[in-house]
Amino acid sequence: MIAGDLAEPALGLSEAAFDALARNIDVVYHAGATVNWLLPYASVRPANVGGTREILRLAARHRTVPVHYVSSTGVFPQVPTSAPLAVADPIGPAEALLNGYVQSKYVAEHVVALARERGMPVSVYRVDLIAGDAIRGAGQTRDFLWLSLKGLLQAGAVPAHLPGTFHLLPVDYVGAAIVALSGEPANAGRTFHLYNDSGMPFGEFVRLLREHGYELPALDRAVWSGRVRADRDNALIPLLDAFELMCSGAGQFYPPIDTSETRTALAGTGIACPPMTDDLIRSYIRFFVRTGYFPPPR
Repeated sequence: MIAGDLAEPALGLSEAAFDALARNIDVVYHAGATVNWLLPYASVRPANVGGTREILRLAARHRTVPVHYVSSTGVFPQVPTSAPLAVADPIGPAEALLNGYVQSKYVAEHVVALARERGMPVSVYRVDLIAGDAIRGAGQTRDFLWLSLKGLLQAGAVPAHLPGTFHLLPVDYVGAAIVALSGEPANAGRTFHLYNDSGMPFGEFVRLLREHGYELPALDRAVWSGRVRADRDNALIPLLDAFELMCSGAGQFYPPIDTSETRTALAGTGIACPPMTDDLIRSYIRFFVRTGYFPPPR
């Protein structure tokens, strides 16, 4: 293992260490990024755009080795669409994207496109919302959905109207799919969408929290918002504007994504995205309660 820094030239390595690494690698999987919806583009650009550039420079330094770049479905704007967004559909523009993080992924994809034009075999995997593993429910906590649910529990109430549907990707599926896709030579240089075609309305997450023993009365949205804003420690405070945008039903918070190319490429591998079920979400809730991330039911 070699420690480095995506935000630094040569990945934070000495020139000699960078050169030695370039001589010894056979393939690069680039999934590193500064993931933060609140920071402006300028703050995440060094790691997310500059880091991608340095990864490509590493891969091309002595011999061209394949690069597998993990991007985001957030490179598509959050606007209503008549059909699921396909691999060939245009991404961006940057000013139409949700935040600085997805803007940086959009710019990084343009850097990747330039590398492809120069003959580098770079595959792109646009990934949607990654959740915990499908067996144990273990996963990271610092994303919009889990922060939102924690904020609802801290407030002890929910707004009366909760539109929006979430399409979660169990992390074990994401890992298995990328490994399988990247292992097929015919897939080199292609772009794939990883997205759960089955979704769950936000209100169903609330139903499952109530089933777990949480009391979550529905309040008028303005009353609920005032309750959350009065508690500066509520997990939703940094994301409240985005959450209220989702609650308003304005636009299309998460546009549907076409996965036909991914499903075709994975045919015969036995790898398929698990559907969103009550049992899957229950496993996540149990994990968050067990680890203390969610407060215990009263």
